[in-house]
Amino acid sequence: MRLRYHSASRLAALYSLVLILVLFPSVAARAAGETVGVDLHEPPPGRLHITDLWWVDLTNPSGVTLSVYLEANVHEARRGEVYHGETWPFKLPPGRKRVRLTDVRIRSQRHARGYEVFVMRTGSVPPGEYTYWVLVKGDGTGGDTAKTTVSPTTPPRLVSPRDRSTLSGLVPRFQWTAPVPVVRGVTYGLRIVEVLPGQSKFEAMATVRPWFERTRITGTTFSYPRSARPFVPRKRYAWQVKAMLGGAVIGTSEIWEFLVPWVVRPGRAVDLYLCDGGELTGAVYHRPAIGPETKVYQRPSGRLYSFLFAPWDADKLYFVNANEFKIYVKDLSPGAPPESVVHSHSTYVRDIAVDPDGVMYFSEATGAGGDGKVWRLNSDGSASVLYEVLLSQVDGFWSGDFCFDADGVLYLSTGNRVGASVYRVDLGAGTVTTQYTDPSGSITGMTFGQDGLLYYADWRQRIYALDLETGTRNQVYYKASRKWTSDVGFKPFDPGVTVPPGTLTWVMPWGVGGTMLPRIDSATGLTSYGDVDSAPFGGRLGFRSGASSAIPTTDLYYYRWEYRPGGGAWTDFDEEVRVHYVKEVLGFLPSFPTMKLGPFDVSGKKLFMFRPHNPPVISGATTYWPTSGFLGDIYSGFLNTAGKHLAPGQYEIRLSVYDSTGNKKNHGTGFRFVVPVSEAPDGEITTRLPHAMELDAGGFKFLLHIDNRPCSAYIDAPTVAGEAANDTCGFLRYDPADTAPVHVEFHASQPGSFARFRFRIVRGIMTCDSSYVLNQYVFADSAGVYDGDLAGNFEHDFLRSTLLGPCTEAAFSENLYVYAKATRGWGHRISAYDASFVRAFALSETEE
Repeated sequence: MRLRYHSASRLAALYSLVLILVLFPSVAARAAGETVGVDLHEPPPGRLHITDLWWVDLTNPSGVTLSVYLEANVHEARRGEVYHGETWPFKLPPGRKRVRLTDVRIRSQRHARGYEVFVMRTGSVPPGEYTYWVLVKGDGTGGDTAKTTVSPTTPPRLVSPRDRSTLSGLVPRFQWTAPVPVVRGVTYGLRIVEVLPGQSKFEAMATVRPWFERTRITGTTFSYPRSARPFVPRKRYAWQVKAMLGGAVIGTSEIWEFLVPWVVRPGRAVDLYLCDGGELTGAVYHRPAIGPETKVYQRPSGRLYSFLFAPWDADKLYFVNANEFKIYVKDLSPGAPPESVVHSHSTYVRDIAVDPDGVMYFSEATGAGGDGKVWRLNSDGSASVLYEVLLSQVDGFWSGDFCFDADGVLYLSTGNRVGASVYRVDLGAGTVTTQYTDPSGSITGMTFGQDGLLYYADWRQRIYALDLETGTRNQVYYKASRKWTSDVGFKPFDPGVTVPPGTLTWVMPWGVGGTMLPRIDSATGLTSYGDVDSAPFGGRLGFRSGASSAIPTTDLYYYRWEYRPGGGAWTDFDEEVRVHYVKEVLGFLPSFPTMKLGPFDVSGKKLFMFRPHNPPVISGATTYWPTSGFLGDIYSGFLNTAGKHLAPGQYEIRLSVYDSTGNKKNHGTGFRFVVPVSEAPDGEITTRLPHAMELDAGGFKFLLHIDNRPCSAYIDAPTVAGEAANDTCGFLRYDPADTAPVHVEFHASQPGSFARFRFRIVRGIMTCDSSYVLNQYVFADSAGVYDGDLAGNFEHDFLRSTLLGPCTEAAFSENLYVYAKATRGWGHRISAYDASFVRAFALSETEE
């Protein structure tokens, strides 16, 4: 209803009349019944919500229950009336009663243009000077009036710990400022969340469960309780403060993040592996976090200086003797053959290592005798030089020790010389920088752990964990009987361990619909859900992927989805993908336009944009991305397998990344694919790096089995002694003196056998004994009492007594339902592919 404004004089007269009614309730009482006391709730400073307007305390002194209703008005100093509303009548018993918006039903309301948001429960009127009042009408009269100034409130501002700072300890003290204007009675809520790998602090605050949360804090400082859940070293956390008054939020701070340092704790238990270059018959030892040290493998002869467990197979142990030209491998699985040589070089092989992509490297070095080299071991058995180590860059000495971090960056260590350093190599620039120096010790074999720390052996009796960011180290191993502790390593984690923190720029192919990749069989492309196993995919499929917060960049701008049948050509996904964003205009409810992510034709390819950091800019409006997924924008690509009439069978799906000009960016060139392994109850996803077989032309590929073929169901007419119940009336006649059984036969199938069925015979309303089978495979050789032929054809001969039970004649129905296994990935079947059949018959004696 459009609000009609009065002239100034008429408005003044009306306003005076209302004030008389409000301020002198005795006049109103004489005119219209009992006087009711009215006390308006006082809203928080700076706001006026619809919930504040309808929050009143009513006092009925009459001793009898009254039928009353409320009328509310809001006037702004310059615009006049901006809101008017009335409630339906309600009962007001004697005494005092608190009434809120949830306690009444609004019968009518109108508002001035631009104040629509006020009628929403969480919407406040725009800034201005307001007078508002509530009147009681009906069997009683009364009212109350109030004035308020609505003005922007400055929210609390965070003070410490500073944004992107590193804590000085594990028990921080949080500090912030009070909102302005200062209001008595304000309390604060502190919320802290862990920032997961690849997340921004904003994403973490919006999606991650609180690590710690405390409300009703009365001051602007808070010391983290020592009894609370401790922060984890080398993790990032985000924090935010809300100011509260009377249960309402009056201001929310910005979001800051901090890094928890790695605190040195001598004697920390770590599960690790090591070797001693001083042993004449070398061995690899396992020192668990808890329990005694054990020997994993001992050579039949020769020393062992350096080793590693293959990331693709934890039972494969590779090692070298620094005084030989060979790289050895030993399969540690039971019954495996003896150690063997996998590569022979032209000079001494000093150390071995693998990069994050599983490529193996080895080194040659002479200490101070000359420059050294790091070699790449190619898949064909040949070797090529990765980097030449100049002694002038490593303080004149290098014994061949090296490793790679989670980003594939090459690190060198001086080796078995007292006074040693760790160096970082920029392969592109060919520069070497010193990262850490121990003037009184040695640094030999080293490796990065899953925690991001650099573990190294000291060529004596110790192993250290070194934090290269802070330069602090922690002794994690000591054994007095060791002579030359030369290398340290870890067994690769099984799938399910989060990718090392160093993998900061990543793209994750998540899965199809609600089916994460680990639930898709990599060999068959089939999936399982509920009690259904080995199910194909079908229908319109939504593909999901994610990327770290740094993406998009100019170098990582587009992604591409493709599919192909086995041995066929790749075909682009071509269905449009859009995402919603929020558009807000002052005084109006938000709207949710969409932005197209693709496909765009770029250099002959159909590419999709990674979601930009910011949505489109619209003049006169504020736009931003939703902070939750309530709009359902979870898909990055669609493939309508039914609409494209894809032939049944296995299809490869490939996800690739491109720069802004349409040039492909391969895995490992500025980003890595990460593969989901599991999802915790709180939504945290654990990931791993892809296996070599999952990479194709720089992209990531996986297998789907697609089958949109429907099921079929048919029931033959039952027979007795070769006679079928096929007459018009459906009677199956039998001779009481004949013992011939009732032959039942039905057919449940799906061309790929991706279906199950249920079948039963019902007499009247009762299921016949032994006739019911449920959740049986169509390819079974038997199902309950029925014999099958592995092709969906089932039969059984029932004794008449089994079917008739206590009856001499009866009516029956045979019910067959075949349900397809095919799924769109959301844990349920595509029921449109199901089939069913019902046949009725009656058993009766042969007529004379």
